[in-house]
Amino acid sequence: IPLAFDHQTTAAMWAVEGAGLLWIGVRQDRKLARAFGALLQLAGGVGFLIGLPGLAAGMPVLNSAFIGCMLLAVSGALSARWLQLGAARLAAYEQAAPAAAMLWATAWFAYGGLGEIDRSLPPDLDYGAALAHAALVILVLLGLRQWWSWAIPARIAVALAPLAVLIGLATTQAHPFAEFGFLAWPLLLVAVYAVLHDLDEHPDEMTTTLRPVLHAGAYAALAFVVAWESGWQLGEVVPGIWRQLPWALVPVALLWAANRAAPWPTWPLARHAETYRLHASIPLALWTALWVLVTNLSNDGNPGGIAYFPLLNPLDLTSAAALTMLALYVIGLPAAQREALLRERPRPAGGWPVSLFVALCGALVFVWLNAALLRALHHNFDAPLTWHGMRSSLLVQASLSIFWTLLGLSVMVLSTRRGWRTAWMVGAGMMAVVVGKLFLVDLAGTGTIARIASFISVGLLMLLAGYVSPLPPAAPDKEHA
Repeated sequence: IPLAFDHQTTAAMWAVEGAGLLWIGVRQDRKLARAFGALLQLAGGVGFLIGLPGLAAGMPVLNSAFIGCMLLAVSGALSARWLQLGAARLAAYEQAAPAAAMLWATAWFAYGGLGEIDRSLPPDLDYGAALAHAALVILVLLGLRQWWSWAIPARIAVALAPLAVLIGLATTQAHPFAEFGFLAWPLLLVAVYAVLHDLDEHPDEMTTTLRPVLHAGAYAALAFVVAWESGWQLGEVVPGIWRQLPWALVPVALLWAANRAAPWPTWPLARHAETYRLHASIPLALWTALWVLVTNLSNDGNPGGIAYFPLLNPLDLTSAAALTMLALYVIGLPAAQREALLRERPRPAGGWPVSLFVALCGALVFVWLNAALLRALHHNFDAPLTWHGMRSSLLVQASLSIFWTLLGLSVMVLSTRRGWRTAWMVGAGMMAVVVGKLFLVDLAGTGTIARIASFISVGLLMLLAGYVSPLPPAAPDKEHA
């Protein structure tokens, strides 16, 4: 062999010879032959890798570098199979050898394909081709799992699938579908869900505990890719807020799909309804809530050339849809989880019964409504949106005072009708904040019509609140009763 081939090909051939020697060692139960066969493959791989940079570029696929990598991969895979078939003859220290050989084969298969992509394809195709190759590696491992009825290739695919998705997202340049990503990403997601389907068809004790996390991660990755690509495509066509909207609409749509009374499609949503209702939906719900908070605090809601209408503009409609979906999601949770979020709990040091989740949801709605008011003033009355500008604007300050009073009045009236003592106190606290704001902030505009209007409006609303919404009675002491 050394006389007929260069030293890289010779190293690869030695790996093939090592696989043959290992096969003999398994068949004849000879530990020394197995050890020497494994060592020969390892030495062949190291020798091939050392000389790989010096190989001259040849024909695509039909070149020494790619063929050598494939010889090493096939040798490792066959060695893994033979060791697995002869597992009963292996010593205790050799029990991990089949898995190690399969990992060795997978590494060479992945490395050989990526190296060939780098050598043979134009740079603008590398990203999509690399993702497609990762999907191919995963599908080949699943095929070996079916063919050999062996769990190790499937376990490697389980580890490789999220790694490929994370690397694909981390290396994306402008948007996921660039550089033929529009072909590669669907193929990679199909491979990921093929891994999940294989876990359902062949339950594995080691990977069963990871199944909910894998389903949730795949669902989140799907949402991330679709939202990123949709936002980029919209941003290329329409200016303004439109680029940001898919980052909320996509998780909202997937939340709706996972929490329908009859989830569709049957697999995986209906078959794993509990997993998608809890493990997969909670990250999407948090993502949606964070989008509502950050976007309303940082974006002016420019509708991109169309008329701006308060609450009937793209940003406010999307925020309302997101908050509505979050409310429907919480309402649709199983009774135990819903009660844990919504029921009132006493503070550790006593005091009013409160629910942290309800308080956070109320704060989120409060932020959105105030942001909607400020954007309406900005687009229709040229009010500033900077912190200093809003602090100095009499129109903004008067509008906020009246608006907060209306919110407090609404909360107090609703609380009186429903008997929500804690919520009534929150509304009354908002009224107190408005009074403090009138004297500490609005008073700076002495003599202006805006100040007079805000004082009169707030005073009238407070009189109305005292008349129509008295404090609800305290809840009876059940233990004393």
